Amino acid sequence: MNKNWWRVIAGLLVIMVGIILLLAQFELITFAGSLWGSLALLAMSVVFLSLWFSNAAEWWPLIPGSIMFGWGVATLLGAFGVLGWLVVLIGFIGSALPFFYIFFRQGAKEGWWALIPAGTISAWGLGVVLTELGLPDPVLLLVGFVGSAVPFLFIFSMNRQSNWWALIPGGVMGFMGLVLTLGELAGEEWIATLVLLGIALVFALIFVTGRRNWWALIPAAVLAVVAMGVSPVATSLWVAWPALLILFGAFLIVRTLLRRA
Repeated sequence: MNKNWWRVIAGLLVIMVGIILLLAQFELITFAGSLWGSLALLAMSVVFLSLWFSNAAEWWPLIPGSIMFGWGVATLLGAFGVLGWLVVLIGFIGSALPFFYIFFRQGAKEGWWALIPAGTISAWGLGVVLTELGLPDPVLLLVGFVGSAVPFLFIFSMNRQSNWWALIPGGVMGFMGLVLTLGELAGEEWIATLVLLGIALVFALIFVTGRRNWWALIPAAVLAVVAMGVSPVATSLWVAWPALLILFGAFLIVRTLLRRA
């Protein structure tokens, strides 16, 4: 890429600052703290973006440059009274874009890691935007957690044998989003139980995807027992467990005696 591109960016920033100062001179705007903050973010973004434009092979300056530019523009628009959801959307888009760029540029094999921050930022950004538009607050948890789980599940699907680890954060966040969102329907007292059971199911799935991961049955069993222990029906279970043990012991005795007969 042409190394002189940084001059174009710097020129645009200078024009933007000039326009803002001109508006201030005519008392059309006032310099609030947010306005100074946006100018500072935009100035710092030019430094990093100019480094990236001068050498696109070095992708790391794009991350801070894009994030600062996105939130700088968002803060500037907020100072001018732009709708809150649009301000948030611009900020999150600027934060997620560099990671999507790295993922598609390097390919899934090398740039898989960039999909995690890209997906997480996008999911929570979308959740915040939807709540800003008037949707209920639980939508933020559903979209944020479930959306954050998607990149991990995609990484797991790329290679189920070697990327089994991605099923843990992906499954946990997915269940967290569903349980916390539906907690009001099931009752808040069931939230802890459902979350623990969901995590137990994740470890059970790890065992199913690869029998060599037998160790996953240990946390699955422990979490399932703890989930039942903290559930609203725990008192009833303390009576049921001994009864089940008695029935299981009787089954072993009867089975042994019938075999000998």
